[in-house]
Parts: sequence; structure tokens; C-alpha cells
Amino acid sequence: MIPLSLYIFLLIELVVLTQIDLKVRKVFNPYIILNILLFFFFIFSLKPFYSLKLDHFIYPILFIIIGWPLFKLKIMGGGDSKLLSSFFLIIPTLFQDYFLLNLLWVTILVTGFRILINIFGDFDKLKEGIKKKDFSEFQKKFGKKIPFTPIILIAWIWIGVEKSEMLLPF
Repeated sequence: MIPLSLYIFLLIELVVLTQIDLKVRKVFNPYIILNILLFFFFIFSLKPFYSLKLDHFIYPILFIIIGWPLFKLKIMGGGDSKLLSSFFLIIPTLFQDYFLLNLLWVTILVTGFRILINIFGDFDKLKEGIKKKDFSEFQKKFGKKIPFTPIILIAWIWIGVEKSEMLLPF
């Protein structure tokens, strides 16, 4: 269960962050700090939805642990992993598993769709590169990180639609 007002607040936050990320391709630390402060505020103001037990912190910790090597490998931006970690802090504990599942599905669908577009958009160039053993076209097509906040936003919208019966009207 999650209050509808909290769901909408987090939705607005993700819309703003997505616009910023698409414009400047960066997630700024003040938003991450804001999420951490909001977590402490929510613990006191929305006690039934949050806990200080270890199970609430598993995903935030995992996103920091997994995000660091992904950042070093230039697969994921450092701001994206910190944002996910802090965002999972402010998602009520009982909602975290659902959101992670949606996030994984949206990531697979969006990146899979993007791969197909990259392959079939310039299929002749890629085929020619394979014949010549020149893989520079592959690097141009597949060597860029994508902004991740739109994926987080889509997953959040999806969970709101899919689990609308879990949204409490206050």
C-alpha cells in the first residue's frame, strides 16, 4: 500500500528529473540528498509505510554496490545509480519489490527496442563493417549510455497503473 499523494509526488519528482536528465544528461546530487532527507521525513510522517529494518535498505544498498562497477565500466552513470538508491529509500517497503520488477522489465524492453532500432536503422553499414572487420560503426551505435531517468519514470507510471488498487486515497 502507498498513499496516492506520495505516488503523485514521486511521479512529479521523476518527471522533473527526466526533463533535466534529457536536457543536460546529468543527475545532480542535490536531488539525491533531497530523497535522503525525504526518507527521514517520511519515516516520521508516514510510519505505517516505512521501516528502519534491514529489508527496506536492501535495494538502496544493492544499487550502490552494483552501480559502482557499472559506472566504472561506463554502462551506467554514477548519478543514475545514486538516484536509484535514494529513490528506493523513499519507496515504501512493501512497494519496492513490485517497482524493481517493473524497472527490470522496462529496462529490458527499452534497451531491446533501442538495440533493434540501432541494428535495423543502419543495417547496411553494420553489415559492411562486419565484412571489412571494421567495428567502428558498432561502437558508434552501441557505445553510448542512454539516459536512465525516463526508464525509471516509465516503470513508476507502469506500477501506478498495474498496482492502482494498492494506492490509498490520501
